Amino acid sequence: MGKKDCINKFNTKYRLPTAGVPRIRITFSMDMVLRKLENKGFVRFNNGKFFPTSFKPALQYNIPNIVNYIKAVFRGITNYYGFSNN
Repeated sequence: MGKKDCINKFNTKYRLPTAGVPRIRITFSMDMVLRKLENKGFVRFNNGKFFPTSFKPALQYNIPNIVNYIKAVFRGITNYYGFSNN
């Protein structure tokens, strides 16, 4: 790392492996996602802003199960919007 590449004369420490590959840009309505999170009880809407809330039904479980549940909910939302393109 940090040595000069003999063939391309680049500094190998800062060269990215994905250089020159176009990236896909996915856009979606964040308001729709926040509304769904509000319906599930993860955020609350107050004075035109969204605020996170505690999820009281999950407090009876231990921490790893709470984290797995919240991950599953967010994974479901991202899978639903994963192929969106405006």
